[in-house]
Parts: sequence; C-alpha cells; structure tokens
Amino acid sequence: MSQKFLYLKVYNAIKEKITNQEYLPNEKLPTEQELSQQHQVSKITVKRALQMLRDDDYIYSIRGSGIYVMGSDSSPQKNTPTLPLTTTDHSNIITLTMPLNMNESSFTGTITGVSQYLGEAGYFLNVRTGFKTINEEKGILNQMYDTKVAGIIHFPLFPNKTINILNKLFIENFPIITLDRYVECLPISSITTDNFKGGYDAVQYLLRLNHEKIGFLCDVGLEKFVSIRDRYLGYCQAMREGSTLKSEWIHVGFNHGYLHKHNEKIMSNIVEDYKKNGITAIFAANDRIASFFILSALKLGYQIPDDFSIIGFDNDTTLNTIHSKQITTMSQQYDKIGKLAAHNIVNLIEGKTDNVKITVEAKLIEKETCIKR
Repeated sequence: MSQKFLYLKVYNAIKEKITNQEYLPNEKLPTEQELSQQHQVSKITVKRALQMLRDDDYIYSIRGSGIYVMGSDSSPQKNTPTLPLTTTDHSNIITLTMPLNMNESSFTGTITGVSQYLGEAGYFLNVRTGFKTINEEKGILNQMYDTKVAGIIHFPLFPNKTINILNKLFIENFPIITLDRYVECLPISSITTDNFKGGYDAVQYLLRLNHEKIGFLCDVGLEKFVSIRDRYLGYCQAMREGSTLKSEWIHVGFNHGYLHKHNEKIMSNIVEDYKKNGITAIFAANDRIASFFILSALKLGYQIPDDFSIIGFDNDTTLNTIHSKQITTMSQQYDKIGKLAAHNIVNLIEGKTDNVKITVEAKLIEKETCIKR
C-alpha cells in the first residue's frame, strides 16, 4: 500500500500492532488525542486512519466508551453494541467556498485547479458558492466545522466581519486556507495574488505608454477588501516613482456597499472630472469597474482608448458581452492558485506543513483599451 499520505502510515502502524497482537482482541485503543501525539499527526489524520480500520473490520466503536480491536470471531465482543455511523464520514471531503456567482466568472479556473489536484490526492471536493451576506458566510463556515470536513478552502467575502468563526477555526487548528484575501489579524494560511505588485505593474505599463496623469478608480472603500487596498498601494508607489500623485486623480468609495454596482450618474461625473483634470489613463481596481467606466465614457461620446486608456484587474472574460472593448488587464493565475491551495490544504490536513502565506504574480494581458500617447 502506498505510503504517500500520513493517514495511510497511521493506518498501517495500527493494523500491524493488531496483527502482531500488540493490541489484543476487544482491547480498547488509545484515544484519538493519544494516537495523534504518538504518531505526531493531526487528529483529522487519525480520524481518517481509524475510519479505514473500521471499514476493514479491524476495529469497532462503542458510543461513549471508545474504540476497540475487533474480536477473534470478526465481530464485536458479545453484549457490546457497535457504534452505528449515523452521519456520513467527511474526513476525506474538502469544501471550497466562493461568494456571489464566482462559479460563473473567471474564478472557475480556481475551482478547476483545486478539483484536479484533490482528485489525484484521494480527496473529494465540495463546492459551496453564491453566499451574499455575512450571515450566509458565517453559516457555511459553521456548518463545515460542525460536519467535520477535512478542511476548508475559503474565498472570504467579508473577512473582517466573520472574524469570530475564523478565530475559532484558528484556535482549534482547523485546516483552512483563504483565497484572494488574507485575514490581517490572524495567521491563517492564504494563497493570494500579489496585488501590490499587480497594481504597481499595471501603472508601470501605463507610464511606459507615456501617460503621466493616471487616475485610480474603485467604487467600494479601500478598507473593505485587502486585495483592492493592496492594488491601490501598488498604484501609489508606481506613481510616486514615475510621475506625480494627486488626490483629485483618485476616486474611491463612492458606492457605500460591498458589491460593485454601476451608478450611471456618479460614473458619468467621474468621467467628466477625469477629463477636466487632464487624466489620460485609468487603473481600475478590477475589470468590472473598468467596464462601468467604459460604458459611461462611451455614452458621453468619448472614445476608448483614444480619450482614455484604461487597464483593469482579473482578466474577467465574462464581461466581453457588456461592450465591444476587450479590457487590457492584470490576469490572476486562477488555475495555479487553485492547485497551490489544494496542495497546501492537504499538507495542513496531513500535518506536513505549518501555516503558509503564498502570493502568485499577476500577468499583464494587453488587449484593446490602452494606447501609447
């Protein structure tokens, strides 16, 4: 049997002791906590090994008592009831959570990357998507914790608003990795795009096209998402190094909610304000915001990229139907992010690594919305 996974090593070690009668028939085994310490693995790894031993009829459980070695007649000791499995075993299931309808966006590459790796590693993927509120996000995390899935890969919609449940998972060393957005106040593992460098590289690209007055555009507040805030800080750094930076070139937080929405009146005013201030290029925090700007600019009679060059973030191909312009963008490597997340959640589950903080470089994709001045 392959020794690739830690739970198989634990399984074989306990099985060998049973076969060699170091654990005698109907003898009570050490607790999960004791086995975890003996084999220097996580309790989740022990749970998986014990479930395999149950499935192979080497052990049985007694509710409220413990785990015992199967008797010599291959059945539990007389008058000793077995523990019925009243719930599905989730020790080989990893849940991927994604908010809104990201399963219908470019983020599907992340789901693909996760699924491919976990399938090869012997785990099953459970995808939970579409949550839009804090309570929905908390509910999913609590449900996954209560059902004792092996681990969670979590794309947080509101990381600062769900800190209590995230802290509980952190305290109890529950295997969890966040995607896209890291948790600032807790050392929870994360796989994110290098948003600071992505913002920096986007502005450097516009500077190389001889743009000097470059605006920054984001409808939600910078305090709401660390990913967008880091893109903004990358913008500021590049502007200070390559040009000048003025507050009137920056439009942020004019949408007081969390969801990106197109307000035609506000966006039209921003377009005119940028024109008045001589802005020739804009770095938008993501492609959706860039598409809002393009729609409003075109309605006002401006041409993209002749009047305004604009670069976004995400390489969101689902926006192609909104208007005819293909948005120049910083592309997140969704498939790579997914595979890294899957690889590291398995390592966390099997006790092969401590918490990780990994960033993946965003790549420039030149399309139709930027020209040289």
